[in-house]
Amino acid sequence: MLERFYAGETGLDRMSEQDLSKRSYYRHPARQDVKALRRRGVVFKDRATSDELVACVRELAEKADERGAC
Repeated sequence: MLERFYAGETGLDRMSEQDLSKRSYYRHPARQDVKALRRRGVVFKDRATSDELVACVRELAEKADERGAC
């Protein structure tokens, strides 16, 4: 979604009402799920400051640019 927003494909001026029948719910991961994710290298961010989040998004965007994904 962020990639689409930064690419200009979506934005506040294009908002529409959400189709509630298409929503999904994802529960918190169980302990064994967290362990499996950590083994795969997933890093969880807790209570990140806004500056940390912005830096993280910029880093991901730069990586996507390098791959040609954006």
